[in-house]
Amino acid sequence: MVNNNKHVKEDGDSYDFTLDGEWDDDDKLVISTAIHDIALALSQATNLPPHIIYNRVFGKLTFKLSGSLKYYGFVEDKNFISFKPNKITKYIVVHEMGHLFYLRIPQPIETLSKTGIYSPSNKFLTGLHPYGYYYRNNGKSAPKNGYVSDWYTDGYQLHPVTLPDGNNVDEDWADLFRNWVYNSFVQNEAGITLYNWVNDHMILWLNKYLELKDAE
Repeated sequence: MVNNNKHVKEDGDSYDFTLDGEWDDDDKLVISTAIHDIALALSQATNLPPHIIYNRVFGKLTFKLSGSLKYYGFVEDKNFISFKPNKITKYIVVHEMGHLFYLRIPQPIETLSKTGIYSPSNKFLTGLHPYGYYYRNNGKSAPKNGYVSDWYTDGYQLHPVTLPDGNNVDEDWADLFRNWVYNSFVQNEAGITLYNWVNDHMILWLNKYLELKDAE
């Protein structure tokens, strides 16, 4: 079963996504809330209306349900994300949308893989280490790494280094994106730097979407 592919907000603006499967009302609400939150963050970065910039970046996306997933969410490809029923939170959705972001716009992980992120005082924070290997969070724990918590159950890092395959650029970026959307990094040098790094680059990454002319 495929549900309607245009979900309309009260203000009349529509967000282009499809729900595939038997979704209950609670999980539908989580998806809609996460999409709206992402759209607002993208809008603040680009000064475009939320539904327009969301649809340009994430339109034609299908959300599916799968009870057999190892984790609670999984990006299948550029157009499909699967979730485990009744295990979905808005933070999981935004984390998975971070994965989808780099599949459609690869610059974030390309940059992290080549340079990494440094604070204004030139402290290495995360990404490609000066010695040539990827070193997520520079081996530091919260809050010194800029995050409120390192536990995935707390929802700030959904796939931290403490989980298998957590010390890689894919999961690093997805958690950076999740905390950028909610501006939830710790207000210390590391957290402020991480937020500013994403925010400063976002307009560059979204540049090709700013002047599109379509049926909006």
